[in-house]
Amino acid sequence: MLSKKFIPILFIVLWNFLYSISGFAASISGVVVESKTQEPLAYVNIFLANTDQGSSSDLNGYYSITGIVPGSYQLIASHIGYETFKMWIDLKPGAKPFIEISLKPSPVAGDTVSVTARRKFPQGIEGDQILIGKSEMNIAPKLGEPDLFRVIETFPGVTTVNDFNMGLYIRGGNSDQNLILLDGMPIYNPFHLMGIFSTFDEEAIQRTNVSKSRIDPIYGNRLSSVIDINVRDGIATEHEGYVNLSFLSSKLRAEGPHPLGTYLVTIRRTYADLFVNTLNDIGILPPELRLPYYFVDGMGKLVIKPGNRQRLEITTYMGRDVYDLADIDDDPGSGKYTWQNSASGLNYSAILSPYVAFYLRTSTSQFKSQWLPPDTTNAESIDNIFTGKIINAYLKVENRLLGKIKAGGEFNYNKYHLRTKGFSYQQIYFEDNSQYENSVFVDLFKQFGALLCFNGGFRMTRFSLQDTMTFSPQLSCGARISPTQEINLHWGKYHQDLMTIGTEEIILSMFDAWVTVPENLPVMSAEQYALSYKWDIHRNLALDIALYHKRFSHLVEYNTTKFSAIDPDFVAGTGTANGLEILFKGNLKKIQGWLSYSYSQVRKTVNGISYPPKYDRPHDLDLVLNYRLSEKWSIGSRFVYHSGTPFTKIIGYMRQPIYEEFRSSSFAREVEVYGKRNAWRYPAYHRLDINFIKKFDLKSRPMEFYIDIANVYARLNVLAYSEHGDTWIQMPPLATIGIRGKIW
Repeated sequence: MLSKKFIPILFIVLWNFLYSISGFAASISGVVVESKTQEPLAYVNIFLANTDQGSSSDLNGYYSITGIVPGSYQLIASHIGYETFKMWIDLKPGAKPFIEISLKPSPVAGDTVSVTARRKFPQGIEGDQILIGKSEMNIAPKLGEPDLFRVIETFPGVTTVNDFNMGLYIRGGNSDQNLILLDGMPIYNPFHLMGIFSTFDEEAIQRTNVSKSRIDPIYGNRLSSVIDINVRDGIATEHEGYVNLSFLSSKLRAEGPHPLGTYLVTIRRTYADLFVNTLNDIGILPPELRLPYYFVDGMGKLVIKPGNRQRLEITTYMGRDVYDLADIDDDPGSGKYTWQNSASGLNYSAILSPYVAFYLRTSTSQFKSQWLPPDTTNAESIDNIFTGKIINAYLKVENRLLGKIKAGGEFNYNKYHLRTKGFSYQQIYFEDNSQYENSVFVDLFKQFGALLCFNGGFRMTRFSLQDTMTFSPQLSCGARISPTQEINLHWGKYHQDLMTIGTEEIILSMFDAWVTVPENLPVMSAEQYALSYKWDIHRNLALDIALYHKRFSHLVEYNTTKFSAIDPDFVAGTGTANGLEILFKGNLKKIQGWLSYSYSQVRKTVNGISYPPKYDRPHDLDLVLNYRLSEKWSIGSRFVYHSGTPFTKIIGYMRQPIYEEFRSSSFAREVEVYGKRNAWRYPAYHRLDINFIKKFDLKSRPMEFYIDIANVYARLNVLAYSEHGDTWIQMPPLATIGIRGKIW
């Protein structure tokens, strides 16, 4: 029998449910855009004044508030860096107005870091996400070229192996365990110049979300993170062009409106090879000084808006690297070493009603690397093509009783071949393999008042190669313990079948060849527990703290100890990762930036051997600051310190006879004897980077002159020790001068 206390609660819940679905309740829905560019704005708080009813805009700028009692209300929209929007609205029974909200940037919006942009009415639990906008990209010093991944690296829980390998290792996972999306298109090797630069033009990026623990089930099949990069729409009011010229490269960007929406196109090419080799050809530089390498990349985006309730995006991307071995070796038989990414995708979204929205994402993405010398007697070659095709569709339904529900499915088809002969790997042959990943997913978010919320969901995937069905559930709980403090708990399981044959043992990696886990090995899996605490100390100060434990039940890696044809190409293992992360962000008038610190321990066990991987760094500290000297001048800095990289030490030599030498009575050769794997560490790493920016006008067009200086005090950080006792160093002091700005 129901208790007397429970009956009133049940009555209230039932009444709210019946009222919300009745024809008497009113609702408001719409889209939030930036006033000049007309680009959708995410994470904007939209609410009715003096009520507990509200919502927040999603990544497409859409919002909806349902179950409203008819009456007169003040609609308010607020977002840090923008002026507050206010308007009065009268709602009659059953009214469903669609309201487009245009927010104007506040006077200093472009120069400030977003600190406390917490959502009063969240779409879901953010947990320990990294949110990177234009301001974070502008403030962080550059390493010659503005680079998104260098900015991500400054946040807690993210590491790299060295200065020449920009693969990101997030919370103990390999770099191939990150799903990198550009407008929903997977990009498999987003790096240039042996990983020193990423392939994305930061001036064409609107925002980036890095999910380190709670990965939205609409994405999936990666163990560590989702890096979701959104390309800007382009200016909607006029046609504009921008240029960026430096010692390393030149960039050109054009954007503007068209009859049904906007467009944006950007292209970049390095030209140091053209400059140096021309001077070499005319005899100014010595013949041996030649540059055999260059890269080119570009992206384009076309936005079409058939109506204010629909949105269509078409995005393309290309990045190509060329290393001319024939040029540097002066041997036409050496050939050219090339690798490239290409992708094209379509995103469609529509608001079907205030309660239902539809999203469709489809893309084709390919990575291709080749070194096929004309001289067939050459002992080394590589030929790798990996193509992925994705169709993802889901509905988002809002219900006052159940909350926000997302449900849909994804079809993923991967095809690849890989043939290597020598080079960085043993001989490996995969002839035109293919694999299907068919997934269904559900995500549910429910908020109880202003103090408590739950997020739960799952992703179920069938991997055709292993003929395996996996179940990846997630559960999160968030509680606001005061108006400025909240805590979040998360638990989740994840699965992955794609991998690379590169390992963290490779010091310099131009690219990683992608394959699938062999059918005789299980799909990789991991489980993570995370606790995060957020405190908005002040509107301009925020503190985030996170604890996590991660267990890798199944890992698959390329077999670096393979010595004969009978040894397997891939081996299975397990791993654990534990860590503490602290992020302190501030915006104090002329000074903006953040301080991040991580303490972590990572262990792997492969072939029965337990060891810390190369990216295990117990202590990792980053301090990023920007100081505005005046309206025209600013100075930025980044100081980084982290524990030394683990390495395996040579502890002796032994004389080992070879059969042919033994028969000829020749002397035996000496071979190295190594100690326990990664049991030693290089000296601690630290470095200071500084940049200067001077704003000015050129014929009434805004321009910037900049100087970027990396490794200011010339710290000789160790890259590796050779077997002969020599020391290879990482990034030496570098300086880059450039100019960028509007040209039309």
